[in-house]
Amino acid sequence: MPYKSVLLVEDDIFTSRLIKKYLECRDVIVHQAFDVGSAFNKAVENNIDLVILDLSLPSGFSLDHFKELKSVVNSPIVIYTARRDEEIELLSLNLGADDFIQKERGVKVLYARMKKHLRFEEDDDLSDTESEETELNINGFTFDKGANTVTHESTLIELTLKEMSIIYYLAINSNRAVSRDELSFITKGYAYDGWSRSMDLSVFRLRKKLDSAFKKSLSISTIRGKGYQLNFND
Repeated sequence: MPYKSVLLVEDDIFTSRLIKKYLECRDVIVHQAFDVGSAFNKAVENNIDLVILDLSLPSGFSLDHFKELKSVVNSPIVIYTARRDEEIELLSLNLGADDFIQKERGVKVLYARMKKHLRFEEDDDLSDTESEETELNINGFTFDKGANTVTHESTLIELTLKEMSIIYYLAINSNRAVSRDELSFITKGYAYDGWSRSMDLSVFRLRKKLDSAFKKSLSISTIRGKGYQLNFND
């Protein structure tokens, strides 16, 4: 199957980089644009199969230029935004957007919708291996995404969906510090905004649950200037 070519119009560099990496791992060619002007240039220079379009860009509101962009690419346009306004969603669809996805739903939902519009083969090898692997075993701990639980010996704790997403990502990256941007992206679908304390609060609550159940044998440390790291302590 020939590679698909996607134009990603997203002004946040970190979010754009993570989406690009995610899609490229699935053999999707990604052309990045960070404003409307560069989006038009990339659309003209390349054969684009689909556009992922953020709404709020430094160069203005994307929908103000939607019809012009649609005429240039003549391909499906998927709105991928942090905005939740019903009016904006209706406006996008009425203008001709092929899909409207809130960023908080995450990149996996984005990719699933993309496959529908790009008509990927149902039996291809681009399946999301992360979604298939719901259970992880490290140092005697079992992290079960399907049940939202962490188990060690005879002790089991139940977590919220967000807490499970955080600790599972920390576990598969336990050899390094994980940034707030990464955790925000895997739980919300967009990078850390720089001021919200919701992620810190989620980690604080998760720490309390881990400490209560496993004492110090499993803990989350804060690495100054880098983020969080999961520690397995004998």
